[in-house]
This record gives sequence, C-alpha cells and structure tokens, in this order.
Amino acid sequence: MTEQIILDENSYTIKHNEETRICFRTGLSSENLKRKDCRLQLRGRVGIHPSLMYEGGLPLLFRDIDDSLSTETHHSRFSLKIVSSGGDWPRRAYYRIDCPPRINSQYAVPESGDTTWKFHGLVRTQDFTVEEGGEAQIVFETYRKKEGRDVRDISGEADETTVIFLPAGTADWTDISGEITIDSDTAAVLVSICTEKTRGTLWIEDLSLTNDTGFNILPPFDLTNKYHPFMNWLGENLSGKEWTSMDVELNGEKLGIHRLFQRCFAGAENEIRIPAGVLREGENELVLSNASDYLCPAPYTLTRLALHLEEYGAVTLIYCPEYVPAGEEFGILVRTREPETEVEILVPEKLTVVTGVTRMNFAEAGLHVIRIRAGEVGAHLQVEVRACGETSAAEIARIVRKDGDGVVTGSGDAVYIPQEMDDMEDFLRWYLSGHLGNMLTFRPVYRWCGSRTCHPDVWKRMAELLNELNVSYCYISDGRELPGINANPSDEMLQGKYYLGSQGHERDGAFYYWLQTARYVNETLYEQICRKVCRHPDYTYRTPFEYGPDDVYYNFSPVKCKGMDDGARQFVEKMSRSLKGIRRHTGPSTLFKYIYQAGVEVCGAELMYGPVEVILSALRGAGIAYDRDVFTAHLAVQWGTTPHDSDSHFRRFRLALYISYLQGCRHINTEEGFYRMEELFAESDRFSPSCVGHADVQREFLRFVETHSRRGTMVSPAALLHGANDAWVCFTRRNAWSQEGEKWKFDTPEESWDLIRVFYPDSLLDAIYRHPCPDAPQGYYTRTPYGTVDILPVEASVEKYRRYSHMAFLGFNTAEEKHVDKLCEYVREGGKLLLGWCHLYTDTDRDDAIRGIPHPIDAERLTGVRLKGFLPEKDGVSVGEIAPGENVEVLREKDGQPLLIRHCIGRGEVYLMNVREYPAAAGVRGLYEQVLTQFAREASGEQLEKGWLTGNDTVESAVYDREDGSRVIYAVNTDWWSSPVRTAYAQLHLAGKAYTLPVERDRITQITIRGDVAAVTDGMETEVLDIVRGEDSCRVIVQGNAGDTVTVYSAENAEVQTGLSADGVQEIGI
Repeated sequence: MTEQIILDENSYTIKHNEETRICFRTGLSSENLKRKDCRLQLRGRVGIHPSLMYEGGLPLLFRDIDDSLSTETHHSRFSLKIVSSGGDWPRRAYYRIDCPPRINSQYAVPESGDTTWKFHGLVRTQDFTVEEGGEAQIVFETYRKKEGRDVRDISGEADETTVIFLPAGTADWTDISGEITIDSDTAAVLVSICTEKTRGTLWIEDLSLTNDTGFNILPPFDLTNKYHPFMNWLGENLSGKEWTSMDVELNGEKLGIHRLFQRCFAGAENEIRIPAGVLREGENELVLSNASDYLCPAPYTLTRLALHLEEYGAVTLIYCPEYVPAGEEFGILVRTREPETEVEILVPEKLTVVTGVTRMNFAEAGLHVIRIRAGEVGAHLQVEVRACGETSAAEIARIVRKDGDGVVTGSGDAVYIPQEMDDMEDFLRWYLSGHLGNMLTFRPVYRWCGSRTCHPDVWKRMAELLNELNVSYCYISDGRELPGINANPSDEMLQGKYYLGSQGHERDGAFYYWLQTARYVNETLYEQICRKVCRHPDYTYRTPFEYGPDDVYYNFSPVKCKGMDDGARQFVEKMSRSLKGIRRHTGPSTLFKYIYQAGVEVCGAELMYGPVEVILSALRGAGIAYDRDVFTAHLAVQWGTTPHDSDSHFRRFRLALYISYLQGCRHINTEEGFYRMEELFAESDRFSPSCVGHADVQREFLRFVETHSRRGTMVSPAALLHGANDAWVCFTRRNAWSQEGEKWKFDTPEESWDLIRVFYPDSLLDAIYRHPCPDAPQGYYTRTPYGTVDILPVEASVEKYRRYSHMAFLGFNTAEEKHVDKLCEYVREGGKLLLGWCHLYTDTDRDDAIRGIPHPIDAERLTGVRLKGFLPEKDGVSVGEIAPGENVEVLREKDGQPLLIRHCIGRGEVYLMNVREYPAAAGVRGLYEQVLTQFAREASGEQLEKGWLTGNDTVESAVYDREDGSRVIYAVNTDWWSSPVRTAYAQLHLAGKAYTLPVERDRITQITIRGDVAAVTDGMETEVLDIVRGEDSCRVIVQGNAGDTVTVYSAENAEVQTGLSADGVQEIGI
C-alpha cells in the first residue's frame, strides 16, 4: 500500500450544513488506477477542545444525553429525541432514585403516607417501529431493602418491575402514564428509557413521578449539570459528538453520507473507499458537507487528507511467510478481484500444494488461503499465482530447520479497527503483508474503534483465515464503557487450532492500585449500569461493588482488610470472580502467583513502564511454582515514554522484544504501535515515522523468531522467595494491598525487594514514565552480572526448590510449618538459604510484623537456634536473644551479640540475620545485601565451567540447557542511550578458560556451547544448529545467510572466525 498526501499543511473547518471543496491531482494514469484499490483517508477532529482528546477525556462525554436533546417540544425546553435506522445496539437513558426520595440535594420529599407514585409523560413518534427482538419502553425497577444487600446495591434482578410501552407509528404528542409503589421498604428505583432495534424517530418529554405532595422526583431532559449532579440522566449510545455525518461527493459522484468516528485521541483517521472509475487521471474535486444531525452539531476540522492506493489485480499474492519450517504446512493469502476466478499456483520442487491441485476456482471475490507444504531446507523459493493473464509473486527467503518452540510475536493494533468485515480484512492484509507478526491480538473497545455491538460473522471469518495461515490469535476482553460493552466475541466464535484464548488485562490494577471511588457526575450509576447490561456468554469481567459506610468502591474495598492475609484473599477472590472463564491475563505488577491462585492458566507481564527483568523474574518464578510453562509479554510501547519517533525509543522497544525472548516469554505481543500511536496527543498513523520505525523493529524481531528455536530449560542458579501474603507490587510504591491507613504505608517489607538490585543493579523498582525520556539510564533494563534470578513463591514444592543452589527471602512472609519443613529438606540436600526472623513470623497483622511484637514460628530445626525474644533496639536494630544449638557458627556480631549466624544442615547451610527488622531496615540492609551478593557470586560461580557470562558492562544474558546436553547463552547490550553506538564486553567462561566477548547493540548475540567448544553467531537470522565434537576435529552446523560469520572458541583454537558462503545450512570444520 502506498500513500499520496493531498492535504497536510492547511486545514478546513466544516460547520454544520456547510461544505468545503478540495481539488487535487493523483499523478496516476487511468490504466494504473484500474489496478488500484483506492481509499480516501481523512484525519481531523470534531469541535471539542484538544485537551480532551485522550483516553481519560473524550470517553467521559459519551455518557451524556446532551446530543440527543431536541428543541422540538410540546412545552418544555428540551425533549429527548431518539433516531434509529434499525441498528442492533441499544439507545437508553437512566436515572436512579434513592429512597426516601428527594426534591433536590437540600430537601427531601415531605412525608405524606401516600406510597403510590404516579408517572406521566409525553411522547411523539414519526414512522416509529420496533423490529423483532427489539424494545421501546420505560422501565421502573424497584429494589427493596433486604438483609445482606446494601440499600445502594441495584445489581441483580429488581424486586418489582413496571414496564410502560412506548407507542409505534406516527402521532403527535400523546400522554403516557403508569404508577409504582415507593414506601419505607423501598431502597432505590432505577428508571430506564430503553429502545433497541427500532426505526424512525421518537420524542419523549416532561416525565414526572409524583405522589400527593405534588413534588416531581424525576429530572427534566436537560444539558448535563455538574453543579446539580442528581439532576442528570445517564446516557447509553445517546452521544453524537464523536460521530460526524459527512456527505461525500467526488467528481460529481455521490459517495453517500459517511460517519466519521472521533476516536479518543487527537487527529483521528477515517477511510472512505472510492468506487472503481470515480477517481480520475487528472484533476479531481472532492466536496465534503457536514450533515450531522443532533443538538448543536460540532464543526469538523479536516487537518490532513491522503489517498491510499493498494495493488488490486485479477489475483494478488497478499502474504507469503519469509521463513517456513522444513516439513511443515503453511498458508499463503491471495486476493481475487472478481468472482469465479481460476487461479494457478506455481511453486518450486521443494514446495508442494497440499491438495495437489495447482488450479483452483474461487467462486467469490476476496481473500483466500492456499495451503503449501515445505520440503527440505532451501533458499530463495519463488511462489507465484496467476489469473486472467496476470501474475503476482513472493519469495520465501529460506526453508529452515526449526523446533516447535511455541514462540510467537505480534501486536494488538486491531484495537483501532471497527468490527466490520471490510475494515477487518483490510487490516489483516496490511498486517500480514507487512510481516508484522505470526500472532495477532484483538481488543474491541468503543473509544478506539467505534464498534457498539458484536458481529459474529466478522469474528468467525477472522478465525477461519488465521487458522489457515498458522497465525496465533487471542482477544482481550474489555467492557470499560457502555457503548460497545457487549461487542466482545464469544470463545465459540473464535475457536480454532491457533486460538490462544480470551484474555483479561490489568485486572491487577482494578483490584490493587487503581482509584476506587466516584470522581465524575453519575459515575457510580454508570458503573452499576455497566454491570447490569453486560451480557457476555462466557464471562462477566466486572465484580460487584464493595459498600462502605460513606463510599461505594467499584472493585475492592480499601478499608476492609484487617491483616495481610485479608489483602491477599480479597485480591485472589476478586481476580477469580472477574476472570472466571477467561484463560489469560496480562498486567504490569509482580502479583502473578496470586493471579495463578485465582485460576488463570496463562499469565503475562505488561512491560515498558516498569523494570522489565524484575517483573519477568516474578512471572517466571510463579510459572515454575504453579506448573505453567507458557507466559506472555505485553509491550506498552507508546505509553511509558515519548517522543515516539526517536532512535532511542526504537531501541527501547527493540530491547523489550529481545529481553522478553531472553527471559522465556512464549507470546510476545506489542500492545499497539505499528498502525497508530496516540499517547500525549500524538497523531501518528501507519505511514508516520513513529509507526514505520516500530514496525521495522518488529519485522526484524519476527525474522529472528522464525529462524531460531529457543529450546531447553532456562538456568537461574538462585531464587528469591516470594512470601505468603506479600503485598509487593513493584508497579508503584503505594500502600500495601492499597489499603488506607498509616500501618499500610509502603514500608520495609516492600522496600526489601529493592535488594534484588544485587542481581539487577540498573533496575528501578517503580512505575517508570518519562515524558520526554532523557537519553540516559532510567531503570527499564539492567545488566545481569550474576545471570538471571527467579522470584519463586514460597508455596512452591521442594522439587521446585531443588532447581536452585541458593535461595533468599526479601519481603513479607507469613510463616507456616509446611514452609519450614520444605526449607529444611531443601537445605539438607545441599541448598543454601538466607533469611531473617521477619520471614519466620506467623503474623498477618502488619503493625505486629513491622513495629509491634511479632510471633515467630518455632523454626529451630531450620535456624539451629531458639529465639527467646528481641533485645531493645539500638542503631535501628533489635538483635535476637538466642540459644544456639549444634552446627551453628556466629559469622558477625553486634555489641557482643550474634548478628549473622550460619547453621549447617546435612549438605546445606542456613544464613540467619538475627534481628527482628526486615532486610531494608537501615541497620540491616548493608550486611543482608553483602550476604546476598556472596550468594549471587557463589551460585553463578558454580556455572562457569559449563559456560557463563560475567562482567559489569551493559550486558544482559540468559542461559538455556537443552535436552541434548548443549547450552545456549543469549546476550544483549542494554545500552540504548549512548550515541555513538557503544559495544559492550563480557567474559565468556568455558571449561576453565575465559574469553572476551563483544556484545553489539541492536541484536541478540547467541552463544551455543557443547563441552569445551562455543560458537557465536553475528547475524540475527543465523543459528547454530549443533556442534559435533570428534577426537581430532569439530564441526559446527549452522543455518543462516551468506556473509554472516560464526566465531568458534575452543581449547585448541582460542578464536576462529568463519563466514557463511551461501544462504541455508552449512557445516564448518574447525
């Protein structure tokens, strides 16, 4: 696809019922235009202040009824006007009456004893009909006071329901009436004006609900009033300001009225397909008229106009993978222009069409998949499709030897695409032809795509195509706003071999660190309605409110918990309820073990605004503990830093991809950033330098994934134990479990996790947002002087403990007997353990554990000493008064008292910090950190003989031991900020020798080791397949591209460098 810019510097503001004319030339011949699929792209904004064009601004306005008000009235200032042409999404208005009823915020309705409330209103209709399955009615849902249900709770079914049907046809103003009961047992009444699947126009005016006092407790239909919020109706799909009705004419040809959607960001784009023959070779005239029809329509300012041209022959080969695994089937995507097109497929001898049929007749025009099987390895294989005398071709760069490692990568840019067949297919063509991923994430959200309802045929078509193309896919369930709350597809619609499952996103925020109380007009009612009207067949996603004495909490209660166990329990229960039926979850916190406890099968880390390695260590450790070997990365590339179009931004993105791969992620998804970027009012579409730059990085990474096999088990010699009820979240440093009160403030239990910097010295343990981002270290990425470390939940089995030679506690832990027993067994078998008394407290009360009188478990069998109590604090430390047992050695004293002791059990050792404080306490931290560093050196030192990287330069490495006895080390240079480019260096230790290894920036250095031989590749598409050691020789088997080099280190030849002579598989003799 190519872009031809028509208008970019000037802008045109088109007011209601006004038009603008724009003349332009295409520069293309008539013959050329015949082979093009042509679209106009309009970028612009509605007449709303630019500062509201962001995710937290514009969507709030969708809740108003203002745009559906009308001055066509019987006698009032406004009526409510609902216009519909049969859409299958609802238009509703809501008002909640809290009882006893009030006249306004100051006065209650006087008591009169009359419990019968009479309803009256006026209705006018014009050609108004209700289709099958639709509705047009006013509903009164009465909720009575019930034991166990808060009076503010209107979830679930109402106790009484009164329905007043609205008339159909065409009629002038007509009275409607009814009555309900409101008495002392009434808690609340929800009034809903409901229309769905209707046609024509309906006006409603002057609703009243009164008893014998005469006071009306229903507000008028009026503009939103922030000063009197109780006087506001809440709207669902009644906003019009985000939709501009644009009458489009090109060269005298009426293209109809197109609805331009103002997405929740600056400069939203909309595309209009141009019918064949309308666009001319020479001068063209475009006429745009603002035909919006709602109360006080906003002007539309056109800021950019472009022509998008896509090749569209009789048959077009849209997508063919660049690299395919030997012996496997794959799909190519073709597009035919006309129905009943016969297509011939031509492939070389190393490829075969799966059906054996090389001539196919496609009855319908559009997209089709042809399945092909790859033979043995080969390079530069031409695939052609022919029809009607035209040929379209693509090249497979190589057939590669590749194990099924399950690593896939892609993006969630489909979030910007409407749920319409043409739009989705257009996006899929662009995505696949650009080689942007072998994975795709869907996420239907109204504010980004404008889809209000689910279209099953679209989802089934996407699933069909992606499965035939071997492209993995998932979808993120969303329901953050009333428009589109039921636009999510079901699992049944998406079923297929490559469907990864439904996914929740950032529910850890909802149940931990997001704000929980009302901030805006009608927000509580809005959240309640969202819960009531969500009708997904597989899951609910939201949870019931928590009701406090003075506040309503949307997701969890910040005042409910008494102890740390309550916090953990509340989090797990909320996650479990929210994600019931959802298979996957991604979020930026380190709470993965609790998310697994909630029943999630696949956890993922949202990255790029936190310390990547720290978060992935928690993800990996939780996966080990809960037997989950598939975990994911979700890269929020545009949200953490700006500017988006700088080389350093591209390098940070590249590192996020690479490190996710190094640290074991199977599914590596970029949230969005190739099709559109919006953060901080960016106006970057898929042709912009920002999106093109990020797409280039992704394309390079996809080639690496498709030409490499990450096999074996990741080697982390040491683990940090994640304690029971630990509230450390890493993403922000807020109160523990987000509870209110002094005792919950971020304190030494959470701060103790900062000591992970022994392993990850450059990490910043916090949320990291930089706008703009300086070209200097920010804490996103780190060196790994001792290799990677896992954050292992304490509840893991002893078998999982045995993976590590050294383990240490850092943060909060509620000790249990079973934990002590497992730790004893681990140490007895040769493990080394570092902990303090704080990690053996049985307390769940935070004050007791940090500042009060803690209650340690009887762990003498583990520590080797009996604790009598703690001495008075001195210099910030309360030393334990202990009675040592056998095999105990005092390693450090303070004022004559044991400070650090070592207890030998079997073949292992326990190092105990004999103080009541947590490791981050000022008087403890230095020594604890010193012992932890000793552990890191010892654990990594045991790996040197097998092959290991050390050093203090900006090098991060990860090690995998393969089943065949070989070892692979992946390394990256984490210096994204330096200019000019700086090479980093590490020491490669192998079989008693050390070699200086350069680690270049912007690539993954791969070191393959067998015995005392190591082979290092320099190309991103080159991989060492095997090293074969003979008595007097060594052969290195490599697949890659001509010109790439392989450097071999061995005892006989310290360093030998050889270049590849051709693309494909080669053997190099050493």
